[in-house]
Amino acid sequence: MINVNIWTMLIHMGFFLLIVIILNQLLLKPVLRVLDGRKDRVDGNREAAEKAEASAKTMRADYTARMDAARKDSLKLKDSARREAEAEEDKLIKAAREKAGDLVAEVKEKIAAEYQDAQAGLRAETQALGKDIAVRILGRSV
Repeated sequence: MINVNIWTMLIHMGFFLLIVIILNQLLLKPVLRVLDGRKDRVDGNREAAEKAEASAKTMRADYTARMDAARKDSLKLKDSARREAEAEEDKLIKAAREKAGDLVAEVKEKIAAEYQDAQAGLRAETQALGKDIAVRILGRSV
């Protein structure tokens, strides 16, 4: 049979409690402190990463909005410059047409004047030739 001695059992229980208290103070509490610190650092890093991600999303959205606005502005400037160039081109073409029309009118006037001069010269010449022919045919002056 097993003999149980109460005093031995109490001493062993006392040693067991003493070892549990010593191990708790020397081993368990420092390990738990390290694990809690690690958990706090992980949680802090996770929060920092989430904040950085949110900040990056905000910055990306802001960048995209700025780029869209810049594209719209550049398209507006491009359209405005194109419209101004077309207006300037129209003005230059109109001025060239007017100048060409003036030149054509001037040339027509010169041609008409030269035509009139040529007709007048030919009339005088035909009369002179007619007289000369009449003088030669008739043999006397007319």
